[in-house]
Amino acid sequence: MRITASTDVGLRSEQNQDCYKAGRLGDDSYWIVLCDGMGGVTSGGEASYVCVSYLSQAFSDTLIDLASPAEVQRFMLDAVVKCNEILYNLSSEDDGRIMMGTTVVMACIRNSFVQIVHAGDSRAYHISKRNINQL
Repeated sequence: MRITASTDVGLRSEQNQDCYKAGRLGDDSYWIVLCDGMGGVTSGGEASYVCVSYLSQAFSDTLIDLASPAEVQRFMLDAVVKCNEILYNLSSEDDGRIMMGTTVVMACIRNSFVQIVHAGDSRAYHISKRNINQL
């Protein structure tokens, strides 16, 4: 299995607010999380970092105990909701963070199934030598 990620600041921004991390658990479980921050130079980057940090730790702590694809999907959805709560609480504490937010896309590849969750306009793609397909 080969998982790659790439990020680019784009044409309109001066700072990249993307953050991503991938991991492997055991012989058959892989996960990847990518967040694209929004809401200003510092708060968007912080939001994406906070979410990637939380989600990667959640995957490491929990994924090995989940048996079925349905359990993995529920875990992933609950983890995104928890990230939203964390960011909301951070933004409530400081006016400088009031517009903080991030998109998120994450995938779990396990045995013969892939689970994907996204919020916002970030998406996952399968790229082969001949095609690029949005998942």
